[in-house]
Amino acid sequence: MMNTPDKSAPLTKSDGATASAAKSKEASGASINPTVAHLTQNTHEVVDKLAEAANSTASTFNEKGRDLKEARVTYLKKLRTHINHNPVGSIALAVVIGFFISWLLILIF
Repeated sequence: MMNTPDKSAPLTKSDGATASAAKSKEASGASINPTVAHLTQNTHEVVDKLAEAANSTASTFNEKGRDLKEARVTYLKKLRTHINHNPVGSIALAVVIGFFISWLLILIF
């Protein structure tokens, strides 16, 4: 069976310390509450700003990605047209570029 303290018994030194700690905790709780609320509000504002910046960055990357895809398609159309109009010159250019790359690789390794 558990011993329960007698409520009519006089307060001891440790009981007084516990009571004063509880009172100071209640008093500091009143001053901590607005501080915590302020910190929470600031944190939410920062998170909202970061989310907005991330969303803006993602949309910018999406736009630039579309631009690159369009440029690639345009470049490939021009390249096909050039190869169709001048097939011998295109093959000669490819051979020259191949020799140049092989020469560079031999020098490097």
